[in-house]
Amino acid sequence: MKCTCSQVAKVLVVSLLASNVLWPQSPENMLPDNTREDRMEWWHDSHFGLFIHWGLYCMPAGEWKGEISRKNYAEWAMHNFQIPLVEYRELAKDFNPTRFNPDEWAKLAADAGMGYFVLTTKHHDGFAMFHSETTKYNVVDATPFRRDVFGELADAFRKQGLRVGAYYSHDIDWSYPQGTLSGSYNTWDFEVAPDDNAPFDRYMHEKSLPQVEELATKYGPVDVFWFDVPRTVDSARGKLFHDLVRKHQPQAIINGRIAVPQGVYADYLVPGDNGYYTSPQNFNWECCATMNESWGYTKHEKEAKNSDELIEVLLKTVSSGGNLLLNIGPKPDGTIPDEQVAILKDIAAWMKDNKEAIHGSGANPFSEFFDWGYCTVNGTDIYLHVTEWSDGKIITLPRLQNNISNILLLGEPGRKLNWKKTDGNYAITLSGDPVHSFASVIKVICEGSDLVIDEVQLVESAGEVMLDVKYAQSGGQRMSTLRHSIVDSQAVAYFAGGHASERLTWDFEVRQPGKFKVLAECLQPGPETIRPRTVFLKFGSSPELEKDLNGSFPEKGQIDLGTVELDQAGPFQLALRVVGGRDNVPLYLRSMRLIRID
Repeated sequence: MKCTCSQVAKVLVVSLLASNVLWPQSPENMLPDNTREDRMEWWHDSHFGLFIHWGLYCMPAGEWKGEISRKNYAEWAMHNFQIPLVEYRELAKDFNPTRFNPDEWAKLAADAGMGYFVLTTKHHDGFAMFHSETTKYNVVDATPFRRDVFGELADAFRKQGLRVGAYYSHDIDWSYPQGTLSGSYNTWDFEVAPDDNAPFDRYMHEKSLPQVEELATKYGPVDVFWFDVPRTVDSARGKLFHDLVRKHQPQAIINGRIAVPQGVYADYLVPGDNGYYTSPQNFNWECCATMNESWGYTKHEKEAKNSDELIEVLLKTVSSGGNLLLNIGPKPDGTIPDEQVAILKDIAAWMKDNKEAIHGSGANPFSEFFDWGYCTVNGTDIYLHVTEWSDGKIITLPRLQNNISNILLLGEPGRKLNWKKTDGNYAITLSGDPVHSFASVIKVICEGSDLVIDEVQLVESAGEVMLDVKYAQSGGQRMSTLRHSIVDSQAVAYFAGGHASERLTWDFEVRQPGKFKVLAECLQPGPETIRPRTVFLKFGSSPELEKDLNGSFPEKGQIDLGTVELDQAGPFQLALRVVGGRDNVPLYLRSMRLIRID
C-alpha cells in the first residue's frame, strides 16, 4: 500500500462522508469565486472584530419568573423557558436603553485594534434591532426607545474607520409559525411543522428574505453578512440569500453558515462557537468567541475568561491564519458590562505596542506549533509572541535560511536581545522581564525578498518515527479539544473527544515495510486514573484502528495503542481522533511514537 499525501486526504474525506460524519469546514464545499480574495483583503488585514449580541433577551438576563436557566446561552431565553410569544413581546414595551452610546462602543473597539463589528440585527427570537418595514416587531416601532440601533452603530463605527457587519438568524424565528423545520422551533405557540416545506418557505419569503434585503439596501455599505444555524436553509434556499446580498452589496463578505452544507456560497468558514484551529488552514476562517459562556447578557455569570486568555485566543487564531470575532453582551440600559469593558481596555493596552504583529499579518510559516508561544509574519518580518518568557530562556527558530538583520522587542525597542545561528537554527536569548504580562512580541527582521524556511521532514530513524504534537495539523468542525496548547512549557493537545470530525494528522515516511508498535506519550495527569475514552487511528487508506483507554495511568506516560502493519515504504498520513474523556481529569498528548518491531 502506498498513498500520496493528496490521496490520503481524499481517502479521509470520503471515509468521513461515508460514516455520516460531515466536515462542514472543508473548503470542498466552497464554490470557486475569482473575486473573493479582492473583497476580503480588508478582512484579512484586520484579523479582529467585535461581535455584539443585543436584543430583548438581555432583559430576562438568564432568568424568568424566578427560574434561572440551566443552559448557558441567555439569548435563548424564549426557547429555554418556553416563554409564550404574547408574554415575550411585552418585553419590548420596557426596552429603553437610554445609556446606549454607539460612539463609545466604536471607540472601545477601535482602541482594541478591531477592524469591524457584527450586530445581531435579528436573533432567533425574531425581534429586529433595526427599523424594519417588514414587521412592527422592531426596536423603533415596538419600544419606547424608538432608535435604530444598527443604523447608529453603523454610523459610529464608520467614523472610527471600522467596517460594518450584520448578523441575521435567517433559519430560526420563534416569533413566526414554523420559523424553522429542523428542531429548536417554537412548539409552545405553534403547531409542529408538517412534512412539507411550504410553511418554512412562507416564513422565508414573507420575513427572512425581505429583512435581509432591508439590511442590504437601507444602511449603506454592509461589509459582512453573518448568517446563523442553517438547518432548513439548504443549498437552493441559501442561493436565494446569497444572490440577494450580491445584488445589492457585491463587495459584502458572507460567512459559512449561510446554508447546508456549510461553506456553500460563503467567503469564509466558521467552526463551532468558541472553536478555533491551532495550525494554518488552506481556507479563510473565523473564530467567534465569548468572554464567558453566554453570548447575550446574563446577570448570573461573570466573565469566565480573563484578558490574558482572550489575548491567547487572538494569538492562536491569527497565527493559524484566522480572524477572531470577540463577543460582548450589552445590558438592558445600553451599557457594556464593566468586566467586558475592562477586558477590551486590557486588549487595547496590549495592542498599543503590538498591533503591527496582528494587522496585515500572515499565519505561522514554520509548519510547527511552538512551546514558547505563537508566530505571525508580514513579508520577511517574523513576529514571535512569547508567552513563556523568562530571563535567559533560549527560543529557537528552526530551519530559517534567511539572514537576520535585526531583532527588536516591541514596546521596548531599545532592549538588546542576542541571537546566533547553530546547526541551521537561530537561537534567541531572552533577557529581563516580559514587556506584557501574557505575551511579549519579538520582531525578527530578515534579509531577502522572501522568507526561506526548510520543510519539516518526519522520517523513520533507527527503527522509530517520532510524531511530536507540535508537527500535527489540527482540523475538524467545532474544534474544542484536538487542538494545540502549551502546558508545563510543552506543546500538547487535549487528549479527549469533542466533535466527531476533529482530528490531528501527521505526514511521515517509513524506510521499509514492517510492523510498528504505536505509543501515545502523554503528560502525567497525577494520581488520577484514565477515565474511559476511545482512540481511533487511521494510517492512509487502511481500516481505522480502535483502542479503549481506562484504568491506571501507565509508567512514564506511555500508552500502548496496539500495532500497525505498513506494507510499503514511503509516505503515510496518520489521522487521530478521540471519543469521550472530555469532562475528566485532563490528559495531554505530547507525541505519537511508532517503534519498529520486526
